[in-house]
Amino acid sequence: MKHCPSCKKIKEINEFHKNKTRYDGLQTHCKNCLSERRKKYNIENKDLVLSKRKIYRQNRKDKDSLLNHNLRRRNPAKYLLKYAMRRSKESGLEFSLSLKDIQIPDRCPILNIPLFVSKGRPSDNSPSIDRIDNTRGYIPGNIIVCSWKANSVKNDTDIILLEEYLDKYLNI
Repeated sequence: MKHCPSCKKIKEINEFHKNKTRYDGLQTHCKNCLSERRKKYNIENKDLVLSKRKIYRQNRKDKDSLLNHNLRRRNPAKYLLKYAMRRSKESGLEFSLSLKDIQIPDRCPILNIPLFVSKGRPSDNSPSIDRIDNTRGYIPGNIIVCSWKANSVKNDTDIILLEEYLDKYLNI
C-alpha cells in the first residue's frame, strides 16, 4: 500500500508506475493522477505539444525508414510478414500467417525471373506476397511469394485484359 499526495488516497502498489530512482521503486503519484495531470497539461499547452509531436514524427520517420530498409535486407520474409499484417489490419482482412508460411523462392513462380532484395526501394525482382483469392485474407494456402513486377501487373490489370494478353502472347 502506498499514499498518493495528489488524490490523498492509499492505493495498491500496482496502481503506481515503476521508478528506479525512487527509494521504494515507485512513482510518487498514482497512475490515475499522473494521467489526469498529463491530460490537463496537453490541453493547456496544445500548440506546444502538437509541435513537439510533429518534430518527433519527422525525426522518427527517417529512423523507421532506415530500420525497415535494414529489416528488408536482413530478413526479407519477416519484412513481408510485417507488411502483410499491416495491410490485413488496414483492409479488415483475416491474418493467420507465420514466418514459416513465407517461403521465398529463388525465382518468381509467375515470371520466372530471379528474386532478390534490392537496395533502396523494392525493384521488379523484389519478393512480394500475393493473395491468390483476393476475397480471402492473408492465410496459409492463399498466398504466393512472387516478384514485385508479377504482383503489380496483376493488381494494375483486370482479368479480361490479362486473358487477352496471354492469348496474344501464346499465339506469337
